[in-house]
Amino acid sequence: MVTTLIISALGLLLGVSLGASYLIYIRVKQLQQEIERMRSQMEVTNDELDQIESSLKSMDIE
Repeated sequence: MVTTLIISALGLLLGVSLGASYLIYIRVKQLQQEIERMRSQMEVTNDELDQIESSLKSMDIE
């Protein structure tokens, strides 16, 4: 009787742990997708960098 109770409790604990791990896995995948989306919005082309550089060079900083 006690052994069955312990096995049941450990089984339940294992199930809860697996469920939590799966939820964490899903959240990590969502965050990776969000990072990729943000990265694509933040890309700067060479032409844009050249334009920024030329703008900075044209400013008179003393």
